[in-house]
Amino acid sequence: IDFNTIFYGVMIGFFGTMLYSWLNSIDTPHFYSTLPVNVSDIIRARLFLFGTITWWIPLIFMALISYMSDELNLLPIGLIVMITVGIYIVNYTAMSTGLKTNSALFDAFVFLKFFLISVPPMIAMTILSLAISYSQSLILISLSFICGTLAMISIYFYNKIETKWQAESFD
Repeated sequence: IDFNTIFYGVMIGFFGTMLYSWLNSIDTPHFYSTLPVNVSDIIRARLFLFGTITWWIPLIFMALISYMSDELNLLPIGLIVMITVGIYIVNYTAMSTGLKTNSALFDAFVFLKFFLISVPPMIAMTILSLAISYSQSLILISLSFICGTLAMISIYFYNKIETKWQAESFD
């Protein structure tokens, strides 16, 4: 199987979950209870932090993969796929697990929902990426549609953070 730049975009986007999880494990949220903030404020701050400090490494990696594979023509859609999948997965992770990403994903029900939310679009995008040589225009339209759909769902997940975590405490 010849993996291409778009395929790597899907995989790298998914790995954003691990980076968000890492951001949640670098400090304990208990001391935030002394500050005039709530859990949803901290979740959104960590999402902003995730978006500002973690994208440069995958961007460089994707550019190198594209260059080394002689697929610079696929780099723009690969980057769009990577960013869209990353935002989608991380927004869902933040909405569903809050500040306890590491422990929450060990809950079977939370993990099952995470699996059902994340795997189907990634499988579709992976299959499309592998079929790009057969019908490039149809594949690009399909990938664009999936990316647009994931972006809209990401907005929904982001907006739901406030209502889901407003009553949660830091303890």
